[in-house]
Amino acid sequence: MTATTDTAAAVQEWLARRRDIDIARSLRRLFHESGAKPSGWRSRRDKAVVMADAELAAFLKSVAAAGPDGWREEIDRVRLRQVKAARKRGRKPEGVSAPALSLAAIVGLLPTWRAWGRMLIDAGKVPSMGN
Repeated sequence: MTATTDTAAAVQEWLARRRDIDIARSLRRLFHESGAKPSGWRSRRDKAVVMADAELAAFLKSVAAAGPDGWREEIDRVRLRQVKAARKRGRKPEGVSAPALSLAAIVGLLPTWRAWGRMLIDAGKVPSMGN
C-alpha cells in the first residue's frame, strides 16, 4: 500500500514541477524585451497558463499595474538569481548580458511570487487587469 502512496506522491510532485516549468516558460516569454516589444503578454496561451495560478496571477497583476518599472524589477530579480546560481557553481556569471532568462531562476522565484500574490489576495489589494 505504501508503494502506491509513494508512487502517487511522486507523480503529484512531478506534475507540480512540470506545471511550474510550463509557467516559467510562459513567464520567460512575458519578461522578454526587444526593440520591437516591451515586456508583456505575447499570447493568450501564455497568459492562460500563468493566470490559472491564482496567487501568481495576483502578483503579476500588481507588476503590470506598476508598468515598465515593475516588469524591469522582476526581470532584474531573475537575473540576480541567475548570477548567484552561477557563482555558487563556480562559474563566471553572465548576469545582465545573459542571452535568455534562466528557467531555473524563474522556477526558483515562483514560491516568493506566489507568497506575495497570496498577501495581495488576503489584503484584498489585487489590481484589476485590462485585456
